[in-house]
Amino acid sequence: MDLSSWSKALCGSEPVSLETLESFAGKFRSCGFPAHSFVPCYGLAEATLAVTMHPLGEPLGAEWLDRTALANHVAQPAITEDEQGAVRVVDCGFPVEGTQVEVRAETGAILSEGFIGHVWVKGPSLMQGYYDSVAAAGLPDGWLNTGDLGYLRRGRLFVTGRHKDLVIIRGQKYLPLDFETAAAKVSLGRVVAFGIVQAETGTEGLCILCEEPRQPPPDWEALRAEVQSHVTTRTGVIAAGIHFVPRNSIPHTTSGKLQRSKAREMFLAGLLTEAKTPRERAAI
Repeated sequence: MDLSSWSKALCGSEPVSLETLESFAGKFRSCGFPAHSFVPCYGLAEATLAVTMHPLGEPLGAEWLDRTALANHVAQPAITEDEQGAVRVVDCGFPVEGTQVEVRAETGAILSEGFIGHVWVKGPSLMQGYYDSVAAAGLPDGWLNTGDLGYLRRGRLFVTGRHKDLVIIRGQKYLPLDFETAAAKVSLGRVVAFGIVQAETGTEGLCILCEEPRQPPPDWEALRAEVQSHVTTRTGVIAAGIHFVPRNSIPHTTSGKLQRSKAREMFLAGLLTEAKTPRERAAI
């Protein structure tokens, strides 16, 4: 297999993972894949499709952000570049030609660079509205609130997550991806994290769903403890619940994006059941 002619490898996943890009480049280096062809970008269906793109040929860029400052909507560089005290966010580049990007506060005020808020987009490829919806009449002044959170730095966009997916624990805001990345170091299937109200305290706690590995472990509790250890070490948060569910049961879009809100609804409705050992399956 010869991948040496692959000149542009665009990646607009939600979000872009530098670890994944580096792993891919390392895996296919022997096939001639040029790592400099990677183009991290940000886009959405409503903008058909691209909004920002990393300049072609530039080295991949990312920032390590202080975890505490991030929870307070400030993209402050971390003192040390490690996962225990920092979060790494990928540089998704500049707006494509003719497209404008702004980061705004809840009030709609435009935020300065380095402050995290809602990503708003305007451009010639933007939709006119949603079909058969109250939004179909048009967008305010041609701008769309994407529902994503991020910040600008030197005109480049860094995406930190989805507003509706934030997990709030004791007033502190966390990105679900942070928990999912930590848990995924143990689990081999999809992982999704969301907040749930704990009946005994009435406060929100962290719930993590992990799809079972291909080979069920001999000890589920040991695996659960390992996931807990990784999550707590990385984020300082002790999960209220860690559950293993059957493979391919966590909902996702056709492009592979996790549907966290839907997963939460299914879990609370009892539609996502605990995975079983081979012996338990045989008994059914």
